[in-house]
Amino acid sequence: LPVSSVETASTTARVGRVPGGGHHTTLTTQHVTPVHGVRPLVVAARAENFHMREIPAAAIAGPGLQAWGVLVPAIAALCYALGRYLPVYGPGSGSRVVPVDLLSQPCSMAAVAAEKSKANKKQKGPKRPKVTVPPDLMARYGAVQLLNDVLLGKKPLEIAFEQRATGLDSRDRGFTFALTAATLRHLGLLDAVVEQCLNKPLSKSKKTQSLRNLLRIGAAQLLILDTPPHAAVDTSVRLAEAMQYEGMKKLVNAILRTIDRQKETLLAKCRDGPDGARVNVPDWLWDDWVRSYHADVAAAIAQAHAREAPLDITVKTDPAKWAEALGGVVLPTGTVRIADASAVTVTQLPGFEEGEWWVQDIAASLPVKLLGDLKGKKVADVCAAPGGKTLQLAAAGATVLAIDQAEKRLQRLRENLKRTGLEGSVAVVCSDAAEYKPPELFDMVLLDAPCSATGTIRRHPELPWTKSIDDVEYCEKLQAKLLAAVVKQVKVGGIIVYCTCSLQSGEGSKQVERALKELPLQRWKIKKEELEGLENVITSAGDVRSLPSHLDGQGGMDGFYIARLQRTK
Repeated sequence: LPVSSVETASTTARVGRVPGGGHHTTLTTQHVTPVHGVRPLVVAARAENFHMREIPAAAIAGPGLQAWGVLVPAIAALCYALGRYLPVYGPGSGSRVVPVDLLSQPCSMAAVAAEKSKANKKQKGPKRPKVTVPPDLMARYGAVQLLNDVLLGKKPLEIAFEQRATGLDSRDRGFTFALTAATLRHLGLLDAVVEQCLNKPLSKSKKTQSLRNLLRIGAAQLLILDTPPHAAVDTSVRLAEAMQYEGMKKLVNAILRTIDRQKETLLAKCRDGPDGARVNVPDWLWDDWVRSYHADVAAAIAQAHAREAPLDITVKTDPAKWAEALGGVVLPTGTVRIADASAVTVTQLPGFEEGEWWVQDIAASLPVKLLGDLKGKKVADVCAAPGGKTLQLAAAGATVLAIDQAEKRLQRLRENLKRTGLEGSVAVVCSDAAEYKPPELFDMVLLDAPCSATGTIRRHPELPWTKSIDDVEYCEKLQAKLLAAVVKQVKVGGIIVYCTCSLQSGEGSKQVERALKELPLQRWKIKKEELEGLENVITSAGDVRSLPSHLDGQGGMDGFYIARLQRTK
């Protein structure tokens, strides 16, 4: 252990660090008979937080400590080899020998680490050879890897996809994403079908996770994507071999052929059973929806999540013109909808480069509309990134402060402002909104609070499997903190619109009811005439609660909660 410094006047000094590690060494000093007027040190070294009792000690003279640049374990080992004695040097001629009490088995940090590594290798067994996948199977192999990243690593699908898909061509990229998304969207159903074809359930260990995901994507091709059966089965069997599941090839083949032959019977057992409506919904999520909306509404939500979301667009002006240009339709409140999102590339659509519109679900566009006339108003968009609502506010004539603590997400907001030419009326601040102190109070605040995002499962099908009740509870605490903060950032009489893209009542109505009791706020009820064509999203309390099952005949909408509040004092 390289010793960087030592307090010779102290009884004990903490010095040095293990290179590449975080362990300290404690050096304990004892006074001994001076040699030529120099007080030497007897130094005992012990590594803390390591799996051994002690490092051998050494007796070292004080001046020698700086002169040698001492390596304690090396000197201790040498000491042991010389008969457990170490010379103690002082200025001038001569030296004296001081006996040192060493451990019977001298050791070093490197030796212990080497032994530990050796033991681990013995336990793990031989290393598996690297997987080599034929080019025509890379898209499907990518889907298996993505499922591992999402279900084991809890990564968002879009982030995992960008990391994994760099080596795929455009056609394979599209198929990999579509296959992975379809598998996640119907994960519960696919697992239930596969389980019916097994004599005993597959192990849930990490070692079998890739095999389980291979069966899932095979079943998804047969049941969801309508891939020709011979292609779905053959590629799955060959991929099992490439992934070194040689002994499982027959199992994979048998399961997928059974699914192909008996798909209608297997699906009916899953969908028509007592748990058919909830087959793709984890228990914690389903139970909360039933408590909040009742079982029939929960079932409608789950059914809506099984379908891909359309592409919604907010335009600066003239929705009818852009609906015609983009091949879409105009929804209530002016959103333009393109039914088949998978059939278009957003950046290649007319008007994108010119900044005439931006992508935004109809539900996400409602909070800004509920602020009323924005011309000349000073508005804070809190938790603003990636910026759809900021663009709406600026396009409506407001002077906007967009605040978010995620600099990377704010970069997307700045890019969108530049593309749409709206950067002149928006100031962007990277800060924690709960701690932010504005130079002057705002006329209005829009708080799109961080949430579990369960209202966007149609667009992010991994969410039911990567979120938990703990995430919801964490978000509830953060939302309460932010609400209390923004009340102080708006003028008395000013408006706060609070919204979340969550279906959980704890992040919506219950959060606002608590705020009304504890903060100087009153509800400013939303009226039906403010949202013509969407009157069914307005609650009896005067808030907005949109569900994925709303606008069902037109492609649905994201789940959003919105409350309009006013500061009273």
